[in-house]
Amino acid sequence: MKRGLTGSAILHASVIALVLLGLPEFFKPEPRQDTPVVFEVVTVTEKATAPTQSLRPPPRPLPKPEPLHAEAQKPEPPKPEPPKPEPPKPEPPKPEPPKPEPPKPEPPKPPSRRRLLLLRLLRHRLTSRR
Repeated sequence: MKRGLTGSAILHASVIALVLLGLPEFFKPEPRQDTPVVFEVVTVTEKATAPTQSLRPPPRPLPKPEPLHAEAQKPEPPKPEPPKPEPPKPEPPKPEPPKPEPPKPEPPKPPSRRRLLLLRLLRHRLTSRR
């Protein structure tokens, strides 16, 4: 028992020492080199202003149609509107049919033979320990 206690103490002490002091680095990583990034500084007003000319050409004016016979075209008198039929009366709401009763739950199944044997075995083991 002394040997197991000593081995455990040495193992725990070495793990704590490694955590506090850090693991040794056998391979040192290469130092990182910063790469320069080239960019151009531009003032915002030069690029952000809207163009003065439109990219689309202006729309062409449509030619006015000439009337063929100004005298022949007379405005027609408005037609009288036919009388509107009365809206149909809404039907009275139908009473909802009674809801069917939910089915009764099935009675619980009796325990299987295997389950009964397992329960007996468990009860026997629990009572025999006392």
